Amino acid sequence: ALVAARALGATYPGPNDKLVEAAASLITHDTGVWRALQDDCFFPADASARITMLRDWMPRAVEADALSKALKREKREPTAEEAAFLQSVEDARDAIVQVDVFPELGAVAQSKDHVRPALLPYSPAVDAASIAGKKRAAAAGAA
Repeated sequence: ALVAARALGATYPGPNDKLVEAAASLITHDTGVWRALQDDCFFPADASARITMLRDWMPRAVEADALSKALKREKREPTAEEAAFLQSVEDARDAIVQVDVFPELGAVAQSKDHVRPALLPYSPAVDAASIAGKKRAAAAGAA
């Protein structure tokens, strides 16, 4: 009956917290799973390449997480050395997850009058026409 119920679309319960924690630990710590995930990845020699940074900084990020938990549990402020370590990990995290920003992309990039709505400020004093005029003026000056 159980097999028939599953075949007819029965749902499965989600993973419990212990399973999620175990899976996260296998992925974030130096384990066979962590190394297997790296097997077919190309890691540039450039240490500032984000994929290389992810590989190199993950152990430090795990250590920083443990330190943060210990600080919270002990209800104390970090020492200068601990604060510098935590800040270095935070800076690396920010660099790794940085999103590339393209002000113009695709077919609309060909139009000198197009202004992406996200680039418009929430101020009524600045409108799309004035931004498009500045773009035209800049393009004319560059030509």
